[in-house]
Amino acid sequence: MAKLVSRYDSSDFSTTRYQSIQGLATTAETQFFQFFTRARLRGVHALVQVAGTTTGGAAGYTLRHVAAGTATTSFGQLTSGTNAAGNLQNGTFTRTFVSGDSISFLKGADATLIATLSVEWDMLPDAVIS
Repeated sequence: MAKLVSRYDSSDFSTTRYQSIQGLATTAETQFFQFFTRARLRGVHALVQVAGTTTGGAAGYTLRHVAAGTATTSFGQLTSGTNAAGNLQNGTFTRTFVSGDSISFLKGADATLIATLSVEWDMLPDAVIS
């Protein structure tokens, strides 16, 4: 692996990146976002496409940190409940990931809810690209 060589004021390190993932109408853990460099999570957002039919955590997503394919740790939740299509849920999280780590999205028991999930992150200056 090559170490990324760049000035700390380079746009590589000062640009916030976004990646969107389409959620599915299932209660399984089916959506993942993989990091290929050391990064800091800034936030996760859920834009409701199809409203859920239940309230509370059953109509939402549990965010899980999968450390290089091994240990899994839950670190947050986005709850949409019965919010109408077009509603945006924002979650601010500060968590560091290394290359090979991923975020998984475990959907609650409400199989009706569908949301587009967006991950907001920054690449860290000592990142190693893999």
